[in-house]
Amino acid sequence: MKSIAIIGIDLAKNIFQIHGTDNKGRRVLIKRVKRSNLLNFFAWRRPIHFSQAEERIGDEA
Repeated sequence: MKSIAIIGIDLAKNIFQIHGTDNKGRRVLIKRVKRSNLLNFFAWRRPIHFSQAEERIGDEA
């Protein structure tokens, strides 16, 4: 597997969509993971830094 530089997670109630890109911004991972398997999915990967970005849709005044 190619090296993943950035991971994005589309949060949902039971299924998470995970996107990974390399250092050049190329998509190297797209995966759907059940909530119950999320920790197992990341357990075997090298340590990475997580941050949270919040996007608000429909909050216009």
